[in-house]
Amino acid sequence: MDLTRKEILQCVCNTVPKLKAAILIILTSGMSIGELVQLRLFDVDFTTTPTKILVRKNFSKGRLSRQTFITEEATQVLQKYLKTDIGWHPNSLNLDLSGTYIFGKLSKQKRDIPRYNSVSSRRDLNSLLKNHIKNIPELNIKNENGRKAIHFHAFRKFFRTNVGNVCGRDYAEALMGHGFYMDTYYQLSPEEKHKKYLSAEPYLTISDYEKVEQQITDLSEKYEDLEKSMTELKQYLVSNSISIPDSLS
Repeated sequence: MDLTRKEILQCVCNTVPKLKAAILIILTSGMSIGELVQLRLFDVDFTTTPTKILVRKNFSKGRLSRQTFITEEATQVLQKYLKTDIGWHPNSLNLDLSGTYIFGKLSKQKRDIPRYNSVSSRRDLNSLLKNHIKNIPELNIKNENGRKAIHFHAFRKFFRTNVGNVCGRDYAEALMGHGFYMDTYYQLSPEEKHKKYLSAEPYLTISDYEKVEQQITDLSEKYEDLEKSMTELKQYLVSNSISIPDSLS
């Protein structure tokens, strides 16, 4: 089952900031939930447009460090969560929080020393999502294989489909950390990487999806009108034995 933006909007509405941020980061970065729970504050660079995320090789699916991005919408939701739940301040260096696991959950081990437990953190996020979806009957359904239709991998699949449609499969797969595609990705300049991602951002935006979809439809219609006008112009030039300029060829 491929999720629609309307269904995703239902998922992120009226939920706790932590779950909303987790969903939107996976949805717009292509990260796996295993990578997400290893994300630290110093891995996120809010100074770039789009916001850049470093996925460290120790925890990446392909065992290679990589960079990916999140949308402006996801950035705002993440910052709100960081402020309310972690004590992050937008006008501070937040040095005391730099090593903080964003979606972390500490568990006490021997001698009552708090230690980070990624398995527990992952289980916590999955439970949050599962319990939230139970309250949305139209989304609390199963696929033909008997698995819940709404899960974190489904959000990642949404990313691959939409970024792939706009930027090409290679770019989408590279952002997701699939090693076979990484060489092509790293040949791009930082400016090209940013530009490609920004071209896909409207297709990853959820909260105002109806307005965005209308804008995309309007642009498509304008493009079709332009193509039609160009075709008619070429036909006129040919019928009147006028050379077609190279710029119109």
